[in-house]
Amino acid sequence: MQKKIKKLFLSLGALTGVLAALIPMTAYAEVSQTAPSHVEVTVMSAITLEVEVNGEDPEDEHRVFFDDPVLGTTSEADFSATVSTNQPYTLSLNALDGQTDMLPAGTTSENAPLGGKIPGTGEIVEGKTSWGVKLASDADFSAIPATITKFYEGADPVQGAETKFTVGLAAGTDLLDGTYLSTLVVTAATK
Repeated sequence: MQKKIKKLFLSLGALTGVLAALIPMTAYAEVSQTAPSHVEVTVMSAITLEVEVNGEDPEDEHRVFFDDPVLGTTSEADFSATVSTNQPYTLSLNALDGQTDMLPAGTTSENAPLGGKIPGTGEIVEGKTSWGVKLASDADFSAIPATITKFYEGADPVQGAETKFTVGLAAGTDLLDGTYLSTLVVTAATK
């Protein structure tokens, strides 16, 4: 009987070895799964604006100067707005705080003496006192807008696109001496 048990033990051992050899090795490997990943990137509208006055460095004070205008004549000076954007865009202009008149420092339109202000009517003709602005490519000047007003529209994204503007000044013979100031705000915006 001992021989039979030994044979049975050896037979069972061999059978276990054969069965173990039939089990695939992947059953012992680490279990893993895969799934698709969704990647999303959001690119926001971007726009930059640089203003250059009379060919000067954009880091300067951005001032348009009319040095010693001759009374009874007109003068012009240029500035440009350079835009880079990934969207169609607009360029708009307006007078800071709605103040369209050029005035001596410390003066308001209401308390300026006769001949002591330059109205922003855009009538740039000899003998008048006025100032205005236009796209350099336009023939006529516009009144200085008190509120933001679109002057240029770009249909495509651009890199360093320059738009030229011209400021016109008519110095009438009744204009008092002094330094007259106003601030024109240039706004670039994506559509």
